[in-house]
Amino acid sequence: MARIIDIFKYIEEFAPTENRCEWDNDGLQVCSDEYKSTDKVLLCLDVTNGAIEAAKMMGAGLIVSHHPLIFSPINAINKSIPEARLALKLLENGISHISAHTRLDRASGGVNERLAELMGISDMTRFGEDDIGIIGKVEATDCKSLALFAKKCLGAPSVAFTLGDKPITKLAVVCGSGKDFLESALSVGADALLTGDVSYTAFMTAERLGIALIDAGHFYTEAPILKVLSDKLCERFPELDTSVYYEPIAEEV
Repeated sequence: MARIIDIFKYIEEFAPTENRCEWDNDGLQVCSDEYKSTDKVLLCLDVTNGAIEAAKMMGAGLIVSHHPLIFSPINAINKSIPEARLALKLLENGISHISAHTRLDRASGGVNERLAELMGISDMTRFGEDDIGIIGKVEATDCKSLALFAKKCLGAPSVAFTLGDKPITKLAVVCGSGKDFLESALSVGADALLTGDVSYTAFMTAERLGIALIDAGHFYTEAPILKVLSDKLCERFPELDTSVYYEPIAEEV
């Protein structure tokens, strides 16, 4: 079995607190006893009722999520507040919670590097605010072909994209919600930006700027990191039994 504090310290080794963005709020978020041990860990993007029920069923004493459960300050701990209700449910069932958010986005081998690897990017360098984005070379392609490749390798049910009129040889990626990185991606020579949560206005902006833009979804650009985290934890703590819980918040028909 592994102690909660030891698992947290290990995550801190490759995704330290000082690397998270100033506006972020992740870390050891819910824990009644950091020295408590567990032999089972559930990994997920978001702490939801479904994730907690899955953790209960497997007997997990810890949930490690990408997104923080408590992001904005809450002024009371009662079941009328959704985040507090979930935190209380965790405590009632003896489950601790660790979140590694933007610190993991920026980490070596973290969310954006894994996304870049899946998209076949070579000669990776970082760009954008807080050096979160990744940019590099890809084999020459067009926007539609690249969008279809992203759909396949990320397991997304659908993708949206702008129709660029030039070959794509340099691709930028920003996991999650990265539409605000459009101009910085263009400034470092990107022919296309792959991200999620793209608005109609952002697509219009991309067209005017002359950069291709692909929206593969917030969930699907981040979910690949869960298997990476699972493997890392099992390598460091061979006694752990880990389970990856996939739960896209929105469904498509």
